[in-house]
Amino acid sequence: MSEAPPPRRGQGRPPGEARAVLEQLRRVERLRKGGHVEDALALLDTLIGQFPKDARLQLERGLTLAIGKRAHAEALAPYSAAIALAPSMLSARLHRAVALAALGRHPEALDDLDALEAAHYRNQTVVELLRAESLEALGRLADAEGAWTAALAADPKSPWLHEQRARVRQALGRSHEALADLDAAVHLTGEELPDPELLRDRGLLLLQRGDTRRAGEDFRAALAALGGSEEPLTVELRGLLADG
Repeated sequence: MSEAPPPRRGQGRPPGEARAVLEQLRRVERLRKGGHVEDALALLDTLIGQFPKDARLQLERGLTLAIGKRAHAEALAPYSAAIALAPSMLSARLHRAVALAALGRHPEALDDLDALEAAHYRNQTVVELLRAESLEALGRLADAEGAWTAALAADPKSPWLHEQRARVRQALGRSHEALADLDAAVHLTGEELPDPELLRDRGLLLLQRGDTRRAGEDFRAALAALGGSEEPLTVELRGLLADG
């Protein structure tokens, strides 16, 4: 006779007990949002002592450390414990990747992100943009450009993603493609709420490519978008127009 499949996470727990744990997790979230991080951690430690095989509790402990205390190094252990208890809990792997990247441990972060990519994690845009950021930190710009492209495939209408890929493409010496990305970003942002920094960046690239007329148009449009407010960007734009 074949063996029965292993129980799923939470399966076999009495309904009353499951509801009680869920209510305690809601309490943890309220404490965390209210800034009572130590109280949230104390409650989680008690719950983990009672239910040591509950991966959700380990994940919540990691999140509380990372979000509430910015203690990314301390958060790694509970994230890893959650993954060990529930290997299919992809959210724990994602948060561990974020913590590893925050600590500058980008090769390890990429290992987790590559696993999420292979597992078809539900939010591929987030996975790819995190991969791109870690690849950039490692100086792997060509690979980072590929990751930004993958992120855009999942979310093609994001001006921010176009802007990020433009920045990497410019660093790779591919100014024509970078300009196409900035054109797309400006178009997607729209004329009603133009982004003055985005217009400034496109203007600088146009200036670098020798198109002083279009660069000046972008600088003036950026100034108009700022509405006459006195801030460093305003001063910078006035200087660029004066130099032109």
